[in-house]
Amino acid sequence: MDLDRYVSRLSDDNLMMLLLHGVIREQTDFVRNYNRKHILESEFHDLMVALKKKGTPLDIDEFIDIQSQDKPLPSGSFVVTFDDGFENNYSVAAPILKALDIPAIIYVTTKFIDDNLMSWIDQVDLAVQTTDRKSLNLSFVDYPVDISSVEAKIQFLNFIRTTAKGDRNFFNRIDSVIDEICTACDLPRIKSAEGPLDKKMNWAQVRELAHGGLIKIGGHTHTHPVMSYLSDEGLDDEVSTCLSKIDQGAAQKTTHFCYPEGLAHCYNDKVIDCLKEHNVVCSPTAIDGVNPVNTDLFHLRRVFII
Repeated sequence: MDLDRYVSRLSDDNLMMLLLHGVIREQTDFVRNYNRKHILESEFHDLMVALKKKGTPLDIDEFIDIQSQDKPLPSGSFVVTFDDGFENNYSVAAPILKALDIPAIIYVTTKFIDDNLMSWIDQVDLAVQTTDRKSLNLSFVDYPVDISSVEAKIQFLNFIRTTAKGDRNFFNRIDSVIDEICTACDLPRIKSAEGPLDKKMNWAQVRELAHGGLIKIGGHTHTHPVMSYLSDEGLDDEVSTCLSKIDQGAAQKTTHFCYPEGLAHCYNDKVIDCLKEHNVVCSPTAIDGVNPVNTDLFHLRRVFII
């Protein structure tokens, strides 16, 4: 990891929000983790040390208070965020954060916590990595898809990610797409697994972190849909179910949220209005960038750590 790539983005005038998913002890899955959604424990430790040496770690509510009181940001302000609720946030990342006294917020997808559920793309990644097939015949592609090498598999997985995130009709039938891919791979569809790239926290672990004084819990919907693709009823259900489950499971209400996928087309004014109706005060995006102190709390940008 090029630490200066991130340290250099700290400044006196902007807040940098770090976007992470997982922290693992060793890298063993070079197809599945090709995009480095899970970084190494040693890299995470070194990054936290480097950022704290030059900058100032903030709790998300500290930033909100600074903004509301029209105060200047501390030099090199940064906030650490995690999406989804992976168990390695609890077992690997949290001890490092505690040792260095760096606050963070974990945005949990509540059905992932309920059922140790894998995201749709993790299910696809696992099937494509595991299969012995060299090519796939799929109804939504006009030609046999080459997956005969690591590089070819990664190219296909990039195609699936890009298509699903950018095509509403494709995303809305993602369950049938996953079924078709698994069938073409001659593999059963696996929705839950215990490996470091898949295992999610349980509610006892979420509750322990929430009450530990350093790590906050926010919402990330119940099932991880693209929120802008939902009907009014579906949107309200995703938000209300997520917040209610956090209230019960973590024994703590939250006013924090973030949008699944988080790109510009993945949320809109309807989504923001729904969140505000449920007393959410802040929901960052996954759009790259840093934030002046007066940035709208529902349009905050984050820097993806890879």
